[in-house]
Amino acid sequence: MLAVYQLPITVDLGQFCRPEVLVKGVSHFAPHNVSAGASATLLDERLFLTFDVSWEHWSAAPPLVADMSIALQIPLVLLAYNGDVLSRPIDMGFLDTVTPRAGVEFKVVPRVALRAGYGLRPSPVPPQSGRTNFLDATTHLLTLGGGYTFDDPLKMAKGLALDVGAQLAVLAASNVIKEGPNPNPDYRFGGANLTLTVGARYEF
Repeated sequence: MLAVYQLPITVDLGQFCRPEVLVKGVSHFAPHNVSAGASATLLDERLFLTFDVSWEHWSAAPPLVADMSIALQIPLVLLAYNGDVLSRPIDMGFLDTVTPRAGVEFKVVPRVALRAGYGLRPSPVPPQSGRTNFLDATTHLLTLGGGYTFDDPLKMAKGLALDVGAQLAVLAASNVIKEGPNPNPDYRFGGANLTLTVGARYEF
């Protein structure tokens, strides 16, 4: 899935000239993916295990940088400027990825459940040694949570469940080393992101 956009712009330089600029490209790209999974229930349905794996077709990613072309008019051409100014093409070079995920839920008592999970999301981005700077890193996803089910005080459903959860996404530290005649400096990036959730749901 992707969105294609095209933005024509006219730059008004008064009586000198009016260059025509065309910006076009794609955004919101999402690769095709194929997933498979399995689950199992053990210990008299107190223990629930899940596992799945997804293949994502990132190698089909189009250039994710806007393409810009400028058509200059006669006054600038007479001053030795090129009549057409075009963006240099970019080779994304993204790689297909395989993402495994696993989860477990254990019911301590019939109304209380504890949950945990882990996922590994490999980065599809190749080493950024050239002109581009797409910052992405292989990410470890760790989750913890729990749930409590109690009777619906309004008697509208079989039960009311309150769930809480936390996810920690840890990005592997990455070093970017530029090569060749490139004025961009080398750099390092990484980090972590913590997400907390609280939810309530009816069980009909």
